[in-house]
Amino acid sequence: MDSRLSGLENEKNQLKFGMQSQEQEIERLRKGNSKAEEDLSTLQSQVWDRDCVVTEALVQEWEVAEHLQTLAIQADVLSLQTESKSNRGMKLAWLFKKIKIIGVKAKQYM
Repeated sequence: MDSRLSGLENEKNQLKFGMQSQEQEIERLRKGNSKAEEDLSTLQSQVWDRDCVVTEALVQEWEVAEHLQTLAIQADVLSLQTESKSNRGMKLAWLFKKIKIIGVKAKQYM
């Protein structure tokens, strides 16, 4: 009877130890899960911020391209007006044509 009682006591202690180990493992996993959720939230915020910056950059790029197009049109008009007047006018016309080329290239990004 004592040996049987001793065996049950030993089994009880083993089960108690196993249960404590499992409880510790559960707590460790909960902490890890909480940390992972915090990390995910931080990463989502960083992605959102990056997306906002990229969107703003694209908007600015479109605005610059539109402005270059306007300058190209103005340069075309001015080059027609100044092309035949003088050597300085010819240089100015050449400059305006360069601006027009830049505007045409910028149009590709719109």
